[in-house]
Amino acid sequence: MDEIIEELDSNPTVINVSSLSESVGELNSLTYHDPTDNDVACILFTSGTTGNPKGVMISQVNIMNMIYSWRKQYKLDEMNVKLLQLASVSFDVFSGDLCRSILSGGCMVICPEDIRTNAEALYHLIMEKEITIFESTPSLVFVLMDYIRENQLPLESLKLLIVGSDICQIEEYKKLLSK
Repeated sequence: MDEIIEELDSNPTVINVSSLSESVGELNSLTYHDPTDNDVACILFTSGTTGNPKGVMISQVNIMNMIYSWRKQYKLDEMNVKLLQLASVSFDVFSGDLCRSILSGGCMVICPEDIRTNAEALYHLIMEKEITIFESTPSLVFVLMDYIRENQLPLESLKLLIVGSDICQIEEYKKLLSK
């Protein structure tokens, strides 16, 4: 962690949450300032297409731009946001889920690992928690939607379906739209 902090141009305040006192008095000494392009909010590690891990610094301003863009494009202010979170916390998709849900004033429901690939259990979780936003890979979305269609099940709560992070064949996409 110290190596990362040394590489940053600023002098950030680092709070080790595991060592905070019960009174959280340390937090009272922090001061607020408007974020700038140089204020790093997080570092996402990715191997991209090279296979070589690298850290990408994401600024606070970029995160705010993403939040505002998603809120506008997905009309998050017009729905009760309840996002079903499937990605690992270590995967960059988690950051987007966090922005689209909690940081947009909504709720994030973390999907138990044993349910993630079980279409029937996934459907019941979506219904039970009244999920309004679901994002997943095409392969999982197609299996889930086939299960719903074959069993003629309702899906009233779902307002936004995001398909990504993998190849989506045009034939499958058209089939999904027709459902």
